[in-house]
Amino acid sequence: MVASLREIPIIDFHTHLGNIFPTKTRVNLEAETDSPPSLMITSSDMINPKELFYRNRLQPFSFNYLKHGLRVLYRKRKMIQGATIPNLQRSMKKYGIYRSVVLPIEYASEKEEIPVLELIRICRKYREIIPFCSVDPLDPKAKDRLKYYLAQGARGLKLHPNLQNFRPSDTICLEICEEASRYSIPVIFHTGTKGTESHPEWIPSNLENFESLFPMFPRTIFVLGHMGISQYRQAIRLAQRYQNIYLEISGQPAAHIRQAIESVGGDKILFGSDWPLWDPTHPLKAVWDATGEDPTLRKRILYENAREILKI
Repeated sequence: MVASLREIPIIDFHTHLGNIFPTKTRVNLEAETDSPPSLMITSSDMINPKELFYRNRLQPFSFNYLKHGLRVLYRKRKMIQGATIPNLQRSMKKYGIYRSVVLPIEYASEKEEIPVLELIRICRKYREIIPFCSVDPLDPKAKDRLKYYLAQGARGLKLHPNLQNFRPSDTICLEICEEASRYSIPVIFHTGTKGTESHPEWIPSNLENFESLFPMFPRTIFVLGHMGISQYRQAIRLAQRYQNIYLEISGQPAAHIRQAIESVGGDKILFGSDWPLWDPTHPLKAVWDATGEDPTLRKRILYENAREILKI
């Protein structure tokens, strides 16, 4: 499959470097380190490409559940330290990926260190890497920071309601999106719920919290990261309703991607891997299986849609 995919110039719309989670650990983004270990699939018996995030759901508090949790804790620091440009480049070369969009997340605790600014400036040195920026919506200076990050070379905006502790319907988020609309940049959100929460209505990234946002900015391109995870059907309906909504499909199995294709067509779907949390093997295979014998559709999802949004 990889050999065949090399015939298509792939753009990965969902990767990360360095500060994936809030941490005081400083990561040298240009360092040569060991390849980052998989954080989400920690054993071969978890792998199931037909399920969300390509893995079997573990029974809560079972032996395998606890073993997975311990392995995640052990690997987390190594994964962050391995989320560097040389390792991303090696992964891109392995899978024939032409460009990677890097999505930072700005946390309230990191404002003095400005890791997002450092990431933008370093990524600009590499033609194959496209940096987005992030701002903390709770920061009173968020709009000024967004303007500055864009001036430094950021190509879009990433927001994560769960990790940044806001709801998309909050006034602070609406103000940031209004500012983003002035610069005609794409905005990608982490969206959806895992489907295992006791109270999904409490989850900030629940797609119900986006209902008032999208109609307000019809000219802004919004990308639903992970296609809503377990809320993929609702994500598809939103993409049907609003012309400016795109579905980024990292974590979604081939069957869900096929549903999106049948409902909204291939023109609104973006390939993403969520590297280094996930290896590109499964998301690429999911696109391959979902597009069947249609190479034009496959190229549209893997390359053309992102190229048009990013104006490459």
